[in-house]
Amino acid sequence: MVQEKRKRAAPVVAEEAKDHGILLLFRCACALLWLQRKQRIMGSFCYFAVLVLAAVCQCDGDAYFNSHKTLNLKYLKLKWMKCIPDHKPLSSVSIPGTHQSLKSGGLNEYKNFQAWKLLNQLHAGVRFVDMTLWISFGKLYVENNAVISYKKFSEALNQIQIFLKVKKSETVLLRLAGNSKAISRAKEELNRVTAIEVWKNRNIPTMGEARGKIVLIQGPGFDWGLPVNAMVLGKDKKNKEFQMKANIKKASEYCTNEMMLTDTGAKGTWEIPRKVAEKLNNQLAPVVAEEATDHGILLLFRCACAVSPTADYCLFYKSRAAVCQCDGDAYFNSNPTLKPKYIKLKWMKCIPDHKPLSSVSIPGTHQSLKRKTDESFQAWGFQDQLHAGVRFVDMTLWKLSGKLYVENKREPDKKFSEALNQIQIFLKVHKSETVLLRLAGKSEAISHAKEKLNRVTAVEVWKDKKIPTMGEARRKIVLIQGPDFDWGLPVKAMVLGDDEENKEFQMKANIKKASEYCTNEMMLTDTGAKDKEEKPQEVAEKLNNQLGGHLMRLYNENKIPSCLGIIAVDFPGPKLIELIINISCSSGSGSGRSSHVIF
Repeated sequence: MVQEKRKRAAPVVAEEAKDHGILLLFRCACALLWLQRKQRIMGSFCYFAVLVLAAVCQCDGDAYFNSHKTLNLKYLKLKWMKCIPDHKPLSSVSIPGTHQSLKSGGLNEYKNFQAWKLLNQLHAGVRFVDMTLWISFGKLYVENNAVISYKKFSEALNQIQIFLKVKKSETVLLRLAGNSKAISRAKEELNRVTAIEVWKNRNIPTMGEARGKIVLIQGPGFDWGLPVNAMVLGKDKKNKEFQMKANIKKASEYCTNEMMLTDTGAKGTWEIPRKVAEKLNNQLAPVVAEEATDHGILLLFRCACAVSPTADYCLFYKSRAAVCQCDGDAYFNSNPTLKPKYIKLKWMKCIPDHKPLSSVSIPGTHQSLKRKTDESFQAWGFQDQLHAGVRFVDMTLWKLSGKLYVENKREPDKKFSEALNQIQIFLKVHKSETVLLRLAGKSEAISHAKEKLNRVTAVEVWKDKKIPTMGEARRKIVLIQGPDFDWGLPVKAMVLGDDEENKEFQMKANIKKASEYCTNEMMLTDTGAKDKEEKPQEVAEKLNNQLGGHLMRLYNENKIPSCLGIIAVDFPGPKLIELIINISCSSGSGSGRSSHVIF
């Protein structure tokens, strides 16, 4: 019976391991080779060995720590910096990095800091690398624990150049250390780099200026490039986690104007990097998840997984760092938590009372309450959308058992009365604002919705077809006509077709058209996914960045028109909303920028 249970257990473990991207190449027989001389314990321990080894593989290969030399293809992050706006200072970008980036593959566990080789680190998303140099027999090497595989500095430099020449959206920050002779030789080699540019200045570049370049970071004995405030951890094991959290907090306070580096790599002579990283990387994960914002460079892993800090042995944190950066601080967002620094409760104060509502550029959401389903269109809850600055919301209604719901296809659905109540409370408190509401649904659902709108007393509901001024719209729900809903303002709704390759062109054309007619007509540019075969999150991740980049180019070139109308999107990032708000608060028409700039 016991033997039968063991036979059933092994394939289950193998199956689960396969689902997680881990390839188990060992059999029970392998363990038996080692246990051959221990006849009495061979039977029971064989299955136990397989289970333990499977568990070890899982922990090494799919979490915040990694000691596996192979990079799984699903963790490739080759162009994650595309999501960073060009105007953003490099110091304000959260950058995953590695400590002692090329110290790997040696037999001395006290001098092994990484599992992945340099190229795999770059492919995994690492964008800060750290090298200690030395000269041997007249040649410049990167200090490495494995005597048989010393890498020449020129070879490492060449790998970085090739990577950046192909991935032009990226940058690699390079910190060097070593004695004076090694540093002098390194400078000579850097001066001979011609394939790409090397940033040697002390002034912090913007992301646009840094793309496709090696950005040098000053280190011990190396005075080229950007000065950095490097914060390392002490030798006291009990105090490391506290120090790490304090360092990250400090980095977040200063990184808008200063290069900050949180280095969690092992420093003590008797510290084993792998063991230090295994503990610290897992402690770091929840801190970064909670404070996933501008943390500067985070060095925290040894396996070069580079996610947000620079460290030793890291595994998947690199992806996490890139994801945190792109989700929480750009034009696209899939994080359900709205960070307090992105709250925009009263942004419409900047709009003059006399301005027609059609002339205000308004951020909105498509299918505003469809979330946490297989067909999710939004990450934030409804209230968080309003708090983030969204002022156009879109709801499809349906009636069930005599009650009116907002279509969401999950339990429990939100009643329309609850959503309407949230809008009323918001407008009652924030009297400078207005919320534009578009409804759709079957005739009986629309009829029921009209009854509920007639019973609203806490705030006024604008049901006329005449476009109000901003002064007239404040503290009101302004209805927008939709399919089968004839109350409120008629709107010219422009959606995108199914042709994926044509969406960006259509979006730009729709925005241009909106800017031409929005002084006298309500215009809506809707970029949300429409086709049943489309995945809203995938469509939004691409389109939101294209939209944000397009608007930012117009803004930087001082070509922003006087109005853009309503722009409704799926999964908006806080920076996209801020950009639309800033455009709305600007004078437009190339007449300069207002003092209301908020990004």
